[in-house]
Amino acid sequence: MESDRPPVKADPATPAREPGADAPPPGRAARTLWQDDDLVAAQRGVEWLSGQLAEAQARNRTLEARLQAVAASTSWRITRPLRGLMLLLRGQLPLRRLAARMRPGAAPPAEPIRPAPRPVRFPRPGTLAALPPLATETPQPLDVTVSVVVPTYNAGPEFHWLLRKLQGQQGLAGIEIVVVDSGSTDGTAELAERSGCKVVRIPNSDFSHSYARNLGADNAGGQLLLFTVQDAYPIGDWWLHTLALALTRPASEEVRLAAVSCAEFPRRDSEIFYNAAAENHYRFLGCHDVDRVGAFRGEDQVELRTQGQLSDVACLIGAETFQAYRYEGRYAEDLVLGIRLIRDGLRTGMLSSVRVIHSHNRPPAYHLKRSFVDLIFLLEVFPDFPLPPPPAIGAVVTAARAFDGLLRDWRPAAGAPAGAAVRSLAEAARRGPVRVLSKAAAPDLGFAPLGPWLTHWLEQVDPDYDLADLEPVREMFVGRLRHMATYVDGVYDVLDDHLAVDLTAAAHKTLAATIGAMLAVFYLAEAGSASGARRAALDELRRIMLAGI
Repeated sequence: MESDRPPVKADPATPAREPGADAPPPGRAARTLWQDDDLVAAQRGVEWLSGQLAEAQARNRTLEARLQAVAASTSWRITRPLRGLMLLLRGQLPLRRLAARMRPGAAPPAEPIRPAPRPVRFPRPGTLAALPPLATETPQPLDVTVSVVVPTYNAGPEFHWLLRKLQGQQGLAGIEIVVVDSGSTDGTAELAERSGCKVVRIPNSDFSHSYARNLGADNAGGQLLLFTVQDAYPIGDWWLHTLALALTRPASEEVRLAAVSCAEFPRRDSEIFYNAAAENHYRFLGCHDVDRVGAFRGEDQVELRTQGQLSDVACLIGAETFQAYRYEGRYAEDLVLGIRLIRDGLRTGMLSSVRVIHSHNRPPAYHLKRSFVDLIFLLEVFPDFPLPPPPAIGAVVTAARAFDGLLRDWRPAAGAPAGAAVRSLAEAARRGPVRVLSKAAAPDLGFAPLGPWLTHWLEQVDPDYDLADLEPVREMFVGRLRHMATYVDGVYDVLDDHLAVDLTAAAHKTLAATIGAMLAVFYLAEAGSASGARRAALDELRRIMLAGI
């Protein structure tokens, strides 16, 4: 599609130049644009890294002071022989050095302190179902072309690096990038054009996840289509080749795939809440540490979700196959596509052995709304999806206020086991009494439109509720905290000040997600039979919660 960008107008403050004056040599203009983009992106990267370095240095000074205090303590000197014996038994300390450690008052040897090893966990041998055996030499190129479809909106400075990474993918006959931009104001579309991408512009009001991706596919010419997002970053220069290999050259006919996606590695600055949710989701799908090949096994909602799940963070599919199905709906279009594929006897792949870097750090308000939308969608698509008993709005408000107060008073102690700290919070939420609060105490959990809606419902529609209605809210909140504690156990050791802040933020987001889900349960229970003012209020709740998701 041709660009509909308006012509560039001359700046009246800039003196006119004669035609041909100071004209750059052929090819120089394009190189200058690339250099300018590189310079701006590099400068922004340096500024960000400088801030990260300052924070790391401050944390390092704090930890160094704590370490020196521990090393100088009496208990550390007294237990030195025991630590030496443990290292000897583990084979980490030569016998000739043990004698020195048997004297509690002896000075420690002058050697650097090394961090405990944290090996990266790869899929277990023999479990790669979708991919042929991994080669130790350079892979053979594939005679196939790929069109990468990327919906964008104000993609930011890192988008430059994503385009460079995609264009640098190796082992394919050709790569084109189709950017479907929905009204960016930060130069995203212009950057894509300068980078040689095909740019399709749509009004922001026309955007939906399905429409934008279908439109991108209609403007693509590759044999394969890769659907991705503006903030996902491939790992390595053969990443796309590996996905294409799984799709075009399966290890056997039993693992021939119609579409394939891959799991994510989170960014360094990702939030704990997102990371824990992603890990739990991959365990549910069966692709946490092995590749999952999905096929139709029945209409049970768990089977459909685990077998049909694809992810538009990275989803590769043949162009002909895609045009026969296309995306449908405004939400969770990737899951719906995967379910339609397996219902027709095709297979989908969700790979753990191939990953893409992608994660988010979002405020509680986003998770409040996202949980509401998730539950609405799941029940619309899966009528057998189980729901907890619906609470009254008064119970949701009372529980939200009580647990929000609990979180504000929570002070996880530095030095304590991180997972145990989260479990203690879950236990406090499970056991703690919840007082009946006034109608005016309607927290919005960071989402401003929610507070007035809750107050209106309690004052104008239905103020009544029973304290027993609080228990489903409590049960869901406690269960989510326990899931997070399990994740934290496997990643972190003991709390420091920085981790305590991150865990507190994750707990607040857990509460927001819980309240969003319980509001959805309430809406689903009421919407079918409500009328009059009750119906109007429910419609308004759905409108404000679905806006922007």
